[in-house]
Amino acid sequence: MRIAFVVPRYGDQILGGAEFQARGFAEAAVQRGWEVEVWTTCARSHYTWENSYPAGVEKENDVIIRRFPIETWKREHWVELEIRLAQKGYLSPAEAYSWLDSGPHSPALYAHIKRNNTNYDAIIALPYPVPLVHYAA
Repeated sequence: MRIAFVVPRYGDQILGGAEFQARGFAEAAVQRGWEVEVWTTCARSHYTWENSYPAGVEKENDVIIRRFPIETWKREHWVELEIRLAQKGYLSPAEAYSWLDSGPHSPALYAHIKRNNTNYDAIIALPYPVPLVHYAA
């Protein structure tokens, strides 16, 4: 079995629930003998989306990790919409698309997925409420 995980952040210093779940699943799959790669960004913080890790390939607990830089993020607009969503509980369709477009993005990651998606039995993208994951899927 050959699988890839697409997560916005990855590593033992990342404490997010979905990211922690992806890491646990990836490491367990490697122990079963599956080929596993994680495709992620260079970001450590979901508050700043700063590229903290170097771009490129590394291995952690036998899992291959490919990191790609965050290249665009319209922070002020995205935060404004995040606040509106938290206050109202919903966004209009136009606001939702604007939220997706203004979020943190990695065109290099998207290009990698496009080039390599047919080489895997499954690609698992999570967590769903992240613009980068929406575009990756």
